[in-house]
Amino acid sequence: MHVSSATKGHAQLVKVKQLTSKSVVLSRIFAVAHLLYQDKTMYMITLPIN
Repeated sequence: MHVSSATKGHAQLVKVKQLTSKSVVLSRIFAVAHLLYQDKTMYMITLPIN
């Protein structure tokens, strides 16, 4: 009984860890994409001036 509950808890912990790592990866990708987008728009804005 004790072993099965511990295994269940561990499985939930692994699920949570997977979810958090996925969200971290997604937020990193979003941040990088946002930075790239900002750089591109800044480049497009400064290009006609030069």
